[in-house]
Amino acid sequence: MDLYSPEGLPISTLHIVDKKRVIFDQKEFQPNGQLRSSGRSQYDPGLHDSRRIGTWTYYTTDGTPAYEEHYIE
Repeated sequence: MDLYSPEGLPISTLHIVDKKRVIFDQKEFQPNGQLRSSGRSQYDPGLHDSRRIGTWTYYTTDGTPAYEEHYIE
């Protein structure tokens, strides 16, 4: 599932990579269209929502990697 602003810039993308475990590659974008964060998420039926798993990379406003966070699967 991809979301775009009225101007056509990406807001977020979500692409399934493991149907059995319901895991997605997810990217979130800055208002200027540059990447804000990227990583994987997994649907959690207990939360009725997805949660971040594994390593996520966060970017500056110009798209340069700034830091990483590690989430428990």
